[in-house]
Amino acid sequence: MKKTNLDLLIVEDEQEHLQHLQSLLVANHPDFKILTPCTTGDEAVSYLKHHTPGLVFFDIDLGGINAFDVLKQLPNRDFEIIFTTAYNEFALEAFRILAADYLLKPIVANELADAIERVVNRPHMAPASKELVMDEFERLSKRYLTIHEKQRVKYIPLTEIIYLEASRNYTIIHFL
Repeated sequence: MKKTNLDLLIVEDEQEHLQHLQSLLVANHPDFKILTPCTTGDEAVSYLKHHTPGLVFFDIDLGGINAFDVLKQLPNRDFEIIFTTAYNEFALEAFRILAADYLLKPIVANELADAIERVVNRPHMAPASKELVMDEFERLSKRYLTIHEKQRVKYIPLTEIIYLEASRNYTIIHFL
């Protein structure tokens, strides 16, 4: 199902980044409605408990609370998320909650456009489907070691690994 009219909410505590994202959205995506932004985690919780935007741009560090803590306070999430953050170490957690994308600051117009395009063309997933996807991910992640190599990802069954050996910046994997 293609989404053509999205209400966009920005959750960002840094004024400079908030203005930058708003200007990119206004200039490049004028057909979407930009809602009044939330500048704290508490504002976001309060707003999202009573309103359902189509897409939320979430900064992760909201001073004192992070985006994941905000999301835990929302019993039912029926909106898409694109994280906009300076921290790349939360990408796996973002994947686990089925975020549509993860953009690093400073946000670049073409990356933002690609992320929005993915949201617009992404089929809506029912909450039960999300749970099934996450259950399968959890099940598989306990059975395989995931290794990221340049342009590909390898999944190695844990039952085939004898031990791991540290070698400076690398890890040597010893197999059966």
